[in-house]
Amino acid sequence: MLPDCLSAEGEQRCRRLLAGATARLRARPAAAAVLVPLCSVRGVPALLYTLRSSRLAGRHKGDVSFPGGKCDPADRDVVHTALRETQEELGMAVPEEQVWGVLRPVHDREKATVVPVLAGVGPVDPQSLRPNPEEVDEVFALPLAHLLQEQNQGPDCLLGPSTTPSVMPVGPVWVDPRPPVTPVRSAPQPQLDPEPEGDSDDSTALGTLEFTLLFDTDNCTLHCTAHRAKGLKPPASGSMDTFVKANLLPGASKASQLRTRTVRGTRGPVWEETLTYHGFTLQDARRKTLRLCVCEDPWLRRRRRAPPLGELRVPLRKLVPNRARSFDVCLERRRLTKRPKSLDTARGMSLYEQEVEAELASEERGRVLLSLCYSSQRGGLLVGVLRCAHLAPMDANGYSDPFVRLFLHPNTGRKSKYKTSVRKKTLNPEFNEEFFYAGPREELAQKTLLVSVWDYDLGTADDFIGGVQLSSRAGGERQQHWRECLGHSDRRLELWHPLDGAPLQLSD
Repeated sequence: MLPDCLSAEGEQRCRRLLAGATARLRARPAAAAVLVPLCSVRGVPALLYTLRSSRLAGRHKGDVSFPGGKCDPADRDVVHTALRETQEELGMAVPEEQVWGVLRPVHDREKATVVPVLAGVGPVDPQSLRPNPEEVDEVFALPLAHLLQEQNQGPDCLLGPSTTPSVMPVGPVWVDPRPPVTPVRSAPQPQLDPEPEGDSDDSTALGTLEFTLLFDTDNCTLHCTAHRAKGLKPPASGSMDTFVKANLLPGASKASQLRTRTVRGTRGPVWEETLTYHGFTLQDARRKTLRLCVCEDPWLRRRRRAPPLGELRVPLRKLVPNRARSFDVCLERRRLTKRPKSLDTARGMSLYEQEVEAELASEERGRVLLSLCYSSQRGGLLVGVLRCAHLAPMDANGYSDPFVRLFLHPNTGRKSKYKTSVRKKTLNPEFNEEFFYAGPREELAQKTLLVSVWDYDLGTADDFIGGVQLSSRAGGERQQHWRECLGHSDRRLELWHPLDGAPLQLSD
């Protein structure tokens, strides 16, 4: 009778029985979803299980489970979550048409709601599966005949040796040897950097951090939502007033530093706060790493330069654009670099030796977001200075007081110089100021727009931070931005431009 459950008639009966629950539960919010893969191995009906990696953070590492995970904000419903997680963990793309229905939700040990999604995945060839070694240690199947035996039912049936003679060990899990079902181990793959990098000896003692990352390519932003920390180790001061600090590496630490509010008096703080990096591009995603630190509040502990309670790093090249990804990662201890030979090399340095070398070789000055629009009604060019990001710190306090100057060259008697207002003590200023240059398109096409960012100093000369030159003779995106603007009337074009560190000398 068992093969009947995999027949077309058995599938239709199951779909009818689950139709009501599926309609009711599919779109209901849940913490997580798992796929219950009903398959056949060598013609025997079975369920497919995973042994979660022992390297994962949290209480679920080393667990036997169905493939699945937390619901992302980008997921349409729990079915989409279950299918997405299955593909990420097992490399198995299950079409939505193979989903039979949604089962009654269950609760894990932390009382979170988990929705099982039943799918018929057909015959499974164990050698064809390529599980993700960062998430899965083993994949194995249990025959339905084994699961229907009363002694193999209940929460303890997969936890250790059984007294039943028909149960044999397969690594740390247990399967019925009749018929034989081969466990599938992770295929050898090139070694990738683990997502939480660092020493792991004391990681579990420092606690864990839950957060979500989203790279929005349409708006050139990176969103980091700090959800909560669990099991933080109290510092020597005894204070548990904590916040999350974020930095992009490599780069000047102050320029990319963002932080959440402080949550007081708990080892399990909940922030639910989103930190946003503007001007984040595909090039940044390929080469940058996000460092997150859980720190004591400096104003409350009344002492400076204390190490964070724990930190972690995420290589951003692993993010899929426009798709949120959630993490639950063990915190690590900070690893310090050698002391620099001079104070000049210390400004804006990373805390990691290999990143210091890259940073000193090519120091970033920041970037500026400009909008260009040729107005046919006014007969001239509208230049918008919207914001800057990751500017180099020029003052002793580690910040700058930035403003932007505009100069249209060559000067033909019309007003050609403008400047924005000054934004105090920030490396990520927002201006949203617009300026107008009169003239026909043909004349403007022969000119050069010089945009420079400066640090305002009272009583002394302003410090040059960086600049960018837009013209039809410039290269790359600078030329493209200028030509597209002048080639279309009344069309506003926004683009981020990296700043050059060498001042440009243009004569009238």
